[in-house]
Amino acid sequence: MLVQALLFTALLLYLVAQVATFGLTDPDATFQSPSCLIAPTSNDAIITYLQQEHVHYGWADSWLANPIVFKTNDGIILADPHSIIYRQGFGRLPAYTQAVLHAAHPAMLTFVRHSDTYPLLLHTLDNQHVTYHVRRFPALRGYDVLVVTDLSRNVSLVGSRDFAAVFPYCSVYE
Repeated sequence: MLVQALLFTALLLYLVAQVATFGLTDPDATFQSPSCLIAPTSNDAIITYLQQEHVHYGWADSWLANPIVFKTNDGIILADPHSIIYRQGFGRLPAYTQAVLHAAHPAMLTFVRHSDTYPLLLHTLDNQHVTYHVRRFPALRGYDVLVVTDLSRNVSLVGSRDFAAVFPYCSVYE
C-alpha cells in the first residue's frame, strides 16, 4: 500500500509540473532546434513570397531549407549548398542538390544580421554582375533571412570561396 501511495504521489507531482509549465511554453519555438537558434519560428511569409515569385528551386542552409520543403510538400525544393561549396558530394538529399544544381536561376536564402544593410551575398552577386530581387524576413536574435530571387543568370557555387562566406553554417552565427 505504501509503494502505491508513493507511486501515486510521484505521478501526481509529475502531472502538476506538466500543467504548471504548459503555460510557459512558446508554441512557435516548440520545434526549434538548439543547433540553430536564429532560424525563424515561422517561415510561412517566406513560403508565400517564394510562391508569389514562382520559385521552385533554391539554395539555403538546411535549417531554412528542410522546413520549407516539408511544408510545401516538395513544391519548393531547397538544397543545402555546403556540400557543393566544399566539394563533399551531393549532401544529405542528393536528388534535391542535383535538382537545384540543374535549375535555371535558383533562389538563394541565407541568414544576415538585421543591421547589415549590404550583406555579403549581395556584394558577391554585384561583383559577378548578377542582377536580382531581394527581400528580408525577420528571424531571431537580431538576424534576418535574406531571400534573393530572379537572378539574371546561374551562379556557380562549386568550390567557391566567395559563397563559402555567404552560406556559413548556422552555428557560426551564435
